[in-house]
Order: sequence, then C-alpha cells, then structure tokens
Amino acid sequence: MTDELRQRLQEIATAAGSAARDGDIAGMRARVRKGRRRRMVAATGIGVMVAAASVGVVVALDGSPEPSVAGGAWEACGQEVETAAAGAFGNADVFADDGPVSLRLDPLNATGSGEVYVAAEMTYAASGVDRFAVVNAGGSPLALWVVDAGGRVVGTARPVGTYPDDLVIMPQDSTWMDVGFEVRSCGDAGGTARGEVLPSGDYDVVGAVGVAPAPAGQSDEPTRAVAVVLASSVLTVGEKGDGPAVDSQCEAAWPQDAVPSTDGHELGLRIEGPADLGEVAPQDPDDGDPPGAAFTVTATNTGADLEGWTGHPWIVVVRDGVVVGTTGGMDDMGLDASMAAGASIEYDAWVPLHDCATVGVGEHADTGGGEPLPAGTYELYAEMEFFFTTPPGDDGPEQDRTDVTAIGGPWAVTVP
Repeated sequence: MTDELRQRLQEIATAAGSAARDGDIAGMRARVRKGRRRRMVAATGIGVMVAAASVGVVVALDGSPEPSVAGGAWEACGQEVETAAAGAFGNADVFADDGPVSLRLDPLNATGSGEVYVAAEMTYAASGVDRFAVVNAGGSPLALWVVDAGGRVVGTARPVGTYPDDLVIMPQDSTWMDVGFEVRSCGDAGGTARGEVLPSGDYDVVGAVGVAPAPAGQSDEPTRAVAVVLASSVLTVGEKGDGPAVDSQCEAAWPQDAVPSTDGHELGLRIEGPADLGEVAPQDPDDGDPPGAAFTVTATNTGADLEGWTGHPWIVVVRDGVVVGTTGGMDDMGLDASMAAGASIEYDAWVPLHDCATVGVGEHADTGGGEPLPAGTYELYAEMEFFFTTPPGDDGPEQDRTDVTAIGGPWAVTVP
C-alpha cells in the first residue's frame, strides 16, 4: 500500500471514529469470525439463478431489444478496466495490487448462456484501519468485466440476485461471497454483437470490490468507496450441450454414478473422505456455534504425474437423490495440486448442514445461513475443480492446461 493511501485511510478513519456514537455497529453481523473463514452467500442469489435458468434468462430481462445490464454498464465497453472500475465505484482510487484489502476469484464457468456464478474471497491487507466496509455497486458487492489481452472491456455483467449491503473485512478474517451475473458481449468478443452471449472459449475477466474505512464504533456505514481492488480470473464458456456431467447446485438431481462420471476420475484422481462422520449438529445460523460438519478430504493421484492447482472443495449434501445442502466455502483458493503418481494431498472441507433452499431467505436474509436440515442420515460428496499444466491440454486462456472435475463420496452424516 502506498504511503499516500495509508495516510488518507488513517485520516478518514480518525474523522469517522471521532464522530462515532457509543455502542455496536448497527450493520455488523456475526458471520465472519476469527479462526474460521466463512463464505457469504447471496440473500436470494442461488434461488434466483436456478429460477432464471428455467425461464431462459438469456433473453432480455426487461423486455427491451437489448439484454438488461446494470445501469451504465454499456458505458464501460471499450474502456480500460481500471477506468471502468473507477467509474462503477464513484471514481475511487483503483488498485490492481497492494491495496487495503486483497481480492481473489475462483475460475468461472458458463454453459450455453450468459449466467456466471462467481466465488470471491476478500482479506484484510492494510494497517492503521481496524475494519473496512464493502460498498456495493449496482446492488452487488462485486463488479465484473470481460477484458481482452490489453485489459480493455469487451464484455459486461449484470448482478443476478439480492445481496447483503453490510459486509465487512477485518484483520485475521476472510470474507467469502458468491455472486451471480448475467454476462454479455460488448459487441467485439468472438464476432458477437452487443448484448449476445459469449461464444464457447476461455476469456479473461476482472472482478472489483469497493471498500471504505469503517472503524469499530462508527455509527454509520460508509456509502461511498475510497478504494477499489481488482482481481483477475478466467471464464470458460462451454457449448449448450456441453454442461457438467453432474449438477451440484441446490435442489438438483444427483446421479448415482456421479463419482466415476467425471473427467477427473478418468485422469486418475480419487477423492476420499471419512466413511461416516457420525452425528453432527448443523451450524447455528445466528452465531455459528456449533459450526456444522468440518472434515478432511484426500485427493490421490492414481495416474501419471500431475502439476497444477485447485480450489476449496464444494461439499454437496444429498438425500433421496436430490441436493439438499451445499458448502459454505473454505479458507483458500489456488491450493497446490501437484502430485506424483501415487501421491496424495489433504484438503479441509466444511458444510453447515443447512437446507440450501432456505439459505438467505426470510429471517436468514442477513445471516448468510439457512434452516438446519431435519434430523436424519444424509450423503456427503466433495466436488473439486483441478487445473493442471502437466499434463498439458487445450484448456485455459493459452489452451495449454488440462482442467478437470473430480468427485468423492458418498460419506454418511447423521443430523441428530
């Protein structure tokens, strides 16, 4: 972080603290805790995306000739992404690195439409300010653009769903969020016209979050970002009939052959976990205690040598062949997945054991949680995405990676 930004943040924090009333911050929620990093789930994002898929959200949402995107989003087309990011957050200072917080995005996937589901992690990186507030833009805590090799915006995105407006970032904590977008071409990506979905291929994307100092004790949350932090990732768009062999989203049907059906299994990856976790109480949706099911999964390479990385395991809870619960996110992404033949790596896994259809709905709109699953025995599966440079393949922006999905399970868990 530059000395100029540090001084500016400290001045704002001091002024805000001087004006603060006594008492707790009204917008604070007991969702991010020291010692456990937890994903922030959209208030209705998952439900909206599932419903939208059933009615063909690839058509204009507002009945206009062009697809509906966030207000002013088309203005970003052709701009440098830093300029677009500054404009989206009220001309705040933009940081590609060395900012007051850090932002990381999982690789993104879309199949046959403009719908993209983004998992992002925010962590504290500054000193002198004990707390940052995330300032939403267009109703979303995250903004997203598709860019060309020179960093020029060639595609824009409209948030899909309803999201919290009181996320905070503090030292020793990490905040996860899941945000849905409808991504469309600006008119010069892959021969598309403005408003069309992107054709199959790999695209560079840049995400942005806006933050402002919000010291503990401050009575009001800031409404304007002081800094915008950028992070890059890759969006892979597949053909309409090229969807995943297994749909791991809420309320999807879960096939009995999920484990051997993946390309990761074909490559030689095996995901193992505890055969029976026994009785585990669901996470309390209000204060997080008990925490839910935390355990370890092991990826083993039964094939040739592999070099690459992976992300946190996505845990799926299944009952009677239907997905009834999903993970709340894990600590990190960009995890090492390089394994010699026969080698194994362990990864932490966690799932709150909440009914995914109730996450962020009604009384849980401000908690990121949901109703605890009813008593009974459930099956757990772990789904992991791997990105290998060895063996080389034709995936990724440079078409030199081998990207695969591997699934492990089932493992039993009993909700008392």
